[in-house]
Amino acid sequence: FTLSMIETAIELSDKKISAADIHELAEIGKSMLRAPTRLIDGAEEVLRHYVKQSDRKIVLITKGDLIAQQLKIERSGLESLFAGVEIVSEKDPLTYRNIFGRYGVEPSEAVMIGNSLKSDILPVLACGGSAIHIPYEITWVHEMVDQTEIDNDHFVTVESIAEVPENIEKLEQDLPAYGRVGSMENV
Repeated sequence: FTLSMIETAIELSDKKISAADIHELAEIGKSMLRAPTRLIDGAEEVLRHYVKQSDRKIVLITKGDLIAQQLKIERSGLESLFAGVEIVSEKDPLTYRNIFGRYGVEPSEAVMIGNSLKSDILPVLACGGSAIHIPYEITWVHEMVDQTEIDNDHFVTVESIAEVPENIEKLEQDLPAYGRVGSMENV
């Protein structure tokens, strides 16, 4: 992100940006890396609810810069609640299948809980998994998808992470072998 800011500033200034201004952009980037991780209300409670169930594996699957994502996870204080953490460069059906395979889980046994229809929900549905979408107040334009086009019995949208347990139960009623792994993004 910082590099993109600097490149954009160079382009917009027609290569006339000062070293002081570039330094200021680098400092903004550093401050972003040091910013505290803000948890979604109720996320820790939902995670702890599922950690108590030994038949479930909760895996955090996130996309982005490795160091930045690792710092966020460490600062969250929740890392110990996950059976694994996967930081990927792309979220597509193949990536999810590979991750599920590493944890010994069939896609049909998995549920993805996330805020991005494009990166979190659609690829998991394409694998044969289930998904719970929790819209977030800010969504990147490149992540936007028309939700009305999703016609899948293994997909639900909720308003809050607190609604996840009851919706997982509803999904489980349709899938008897369901529930061995849960994935959460942007907790």
